[in-house]
Amino acid sequence: MFINRNTINQICLLAGAFLMTATLQACTEDSNVIFDPEWQGDPDPVISETFPENTAYAGIGSITPDGLEPVVIMGEDFGANPDDVIVYFGTSRATILELQSDRILVTPPDDPGNERRIRVVRIGSEQYSETDYSLRSVFTAFPGFESADEPRSITTDFNGELIAVNILSDRFDGMLRMDRDGERENLVDGEDWTYYKVQHGPDGALYSVRGATVPIIYKAEPGQTVPEIFLGPQPDLGGNRTRMQDLEFDQNGFMWSGGRNGDGPNADLVRIDLDSYDPDDIPASVERFRFEGDINAIRVHDGYLYAAAIRETDDVESSNIYRFEILADNTLGNEELYLQLPGPEYLIRDMVFTVDGDMVLATDTEESVLVYRNNQLEELYPGIVPAGARDFAVSSIDPTQLLVNIVSSEMTEIIILEMEQEMAQIYGTF
Repeated sequence: MFINRNTINQICLLAGAFLMTATLQACTEDSNVIFDPEWQGDPDPVISETFPENTAYAGIGSITPDGLEPVVIMGEDFGANPDDVIVYFGTSRATILELQSDRILVTPPDDPGNERRIRVVRIGSEQYSETDYSLRSVFTAFPGFESADEPRSITTDFNGELIAVNILSDRFDGMLRMDRDGERENLVDGEDWTYYKVQHGPDGALYSVRGATVPIIYKAEPGQTVPEIFLGPQPDLGGNRTRMQDLEFDQNGFMWSGGRNGDGPNADLVRIDLDSYDPDDIPASVERFRFEGDINAIRVHDGYLYAAAIRETDDVESSNIYRFEILADNTLGNEELYLQLPGPEYLIRDMVFTVDGDMVLATDTEESVLVYRNNQLEELYPGIVPAGARDFAVSSIDPTQLLVNIVSSEMTEIIILEMEQEMAQIYGTF
């Protein structure tokens, strides 16, 4: 049978109308068909502003004296269900901390870069909202070190330049002076052994200790490439020898040192008068203060001497920080327990302070750098700073930064850590 074209078109139109009618009837009869002709979609999200504006720290947000703050995205129509919203910085997702219709609080991804456009995607909306943004790294590598270098202890000089004890090809390569342009200069020659800690003194000399079982403090005057013994082994009151682990200076020019015990239960905190020091008349210029425990690090701040130590009580070890007031006659007041660490595995390698009195700690745990403020101990930048913080230095070039020596099985380098607040002066450096 022959059917003309007009007849075919009429049949197709009738069939289409029948199918549409059937579909609409099915939708009204609770079928599994998802088509809804009345559905208009959710409103499109709109970004109006961000805090901080334009840029933040990758993996953190913003840094304040009271702690870390998230990035705040202001706008409208963000919805109320965090499961329906995705926030991107570039191609990496942020962590949503809080969601309201007109604001989103997020931790940005640890993905620093200049082009990290923020995009807010709401499931159910046709379009997303976006705005230009960048993410900065909270730390950078100190320039000038080569891949074979393994810097150990660090300090700074009066000009703010870095001084580092360096290991090269598993051998002590001496002490280097480094500037921010990557220029390096050898200050002290290499030896068959290395130094555990080095500190720039108020007289411009470099003072260092070998640590471990060698209870010796060395000194290198400016221009002196081979350090000399400044304070040799001295028997303490019980016949033991304190194994010097750290040294420090106070605002009056006195040197303080401490370490681990010899063969007995006690070590010493040692005070040395640099002005009157005579190696042939030790008692006149060196005073010892008995201390129970193994001292790993010391620091002077605001009239107090702080000592990080491991102490054993009833066969139980604890890692604590003690402090002693430095009295008017330059002796030490009574011992105070300043901070008890979570466990003996928290071995404190170094301590510094902010001008506001917050204590920053270097530890060889995964947390790496801790901060103690408002009577709370917490990780400084959770998951951001590499593990293995061993030594700190503060530079007069920018006291809002902290130089951190990282020593671990994965890496050995010095990083410049942004603190966004001024660090307290380390006496002898500026």
